[in-house]
Amino acid sequence: MRRTGPEEAPAVLCLNGGVKRARPGEWSTSVDWLVRRLAPARPRLAFYEVRYRIRSWQHLDECIEDARAALDAVDGGGGRRSRCC
Repeated sequence: MRRTGPEEAPAVLCLNGGVKRARPGEWSTSVDWLVRRLAPARPRLAFYEVRYRIRSWQHLDECIEDARAALDAVDGGGGRRSRCC
């Protein structure tokens, strides 16, 4: 996971979609593009980009584990997690 923005700021967790065939996780170019545009407009937020271990719908359980681990890291690593929706 990588962060853009202040460490103690409210967190925005950014998760990308997957593909059918199992492939190693990589940084999402679309999430990277989005964060590079949103972060300057929202300087009081911290954007956390998640990179899955395996990026595939066929490995959804692992993707969910990665997302949960990211939430835990934000909670324990200084980012402020707020409840929404």
